[in-house]
Amino acid sequence: MTGGEVAQVIIAVATLVTAAGGVIIGIINTRKIRDVHDSTNGKMQELLDVTRTSAEARGLKQGQEEAK
Repeated sequence: MTGGEVAQVIIAVATLVTAAGGVIIGIINTRKIRDVHDSTNGKMQELLDVTRTSAEARGLKQGQEEAK
């Protein structure tokens, strides 16, 4: 092998390693984003549940006051 061929092989290997690293980082980021998405949806559901409970309690209180 000549020096030029060795250089081409080194460049090809470096490109392959860089591309593989990018794919791995992309997979890791996808998992992290999914975790954040699930966490955010969970918090939103908790907020909706609390809001619903509060609104129902407020409505019951108003109903009881009007009945008096």
